[in-house]
Amino acid sequence: MVQASSSDPVRPPAWQRWLLLGLLCGLGYGLTMRLVGLSFSGDWGGTQLFGVKPLPGTGLDSLRQGARPTDLRADLDRLERQRLERLQQQQAASRREATAERERQEQQRQQEQESRRRLDELEGRSQPEPSPLPEEAPVSSPLLSPPE
Repeated sequence: MVQASSSDPVRPPAWQRWLLLGLLCGLGYGLTMRLVGLSFSGDWGGTQLFGVKPLPGTGLDSLRQGARPTDLRADLDRLERQRLERLQQQQAASRREATAERERQEQQRQQEQESRRRLDELEGRSQPEPSPLPEEAPVSSPLLSPPE
């Protein structure tokens, strides 16, 4: 084993060297891109080379200047009315479907009752009704008679 002497300089760990190298490369890249982006044609004049870009969409000030406040509220009211109308139409359609289903079931039940009634009539005509049995005289038996 090699013993480190006090005269040997202490080297930082490898990851710290790579981190330092990465930071320096990033800094160099950023400065290079900044210098390439500058234009040296003519007088710079101390003005900024970049401007403020407007935000996309319609700003609040343009809405206030170009439209009346009631127009915006009317759009919301119109959308709410349309939503309510769609909801009412859906409810009416579901009620109509339920009513049609009940009517269909009722009609089917009536047809079944009618077919049963006809079947009963046909069975009643093809087979004579059994005649009632004549009443027989009661049998007198000592077991059946009450004690005297």
